[in-house]
Amino acid sequence: MLSKLGRDTIVVAAHTDIIASDVDYWRVQGQSAVLERRHVPTLRAGGVDVFCDHIGGDSRYGYLPATHIRTTPLQRAMRNLDHAYHEAEESESIVLFLPHGIVPELRRLTRRWRPGREDA
Repeated sequence: MLSKLGRDTIVVAAHTDIIASDVDYWRVQGQSAVLERRHVPTLRAGGVDVFCDHIGGDSRYGYLPATHIRTTPLQRAMRNLDHAYHEAEESESIVLFLPHGIVPELRRLTRRWRPGREDA
């Protein structure tokens, strides 16, 4: 039952703060493909098909280094959006902003790294 559930379910890691908390830090240090190198292997090993993160909010507080340089929420959001675009460009497995009809598209994309998966 559990293995069938795993095959037939799209697993989403949502609102992880990975972009704001980790990607931002490493990209400021000059690194690229941070998601692909540091996070995608762990997410896949945990059975995650989709990584869905927010880009910004209205809190005065943020993660370092963004708070260290006294940025506003809008500045942090724009910086994280820039990071997200670059991360998607540098990766073969990261797709940014999926179109309408998301479930069929997610099923198609997840088949790339989950062999034997069947469409629902």
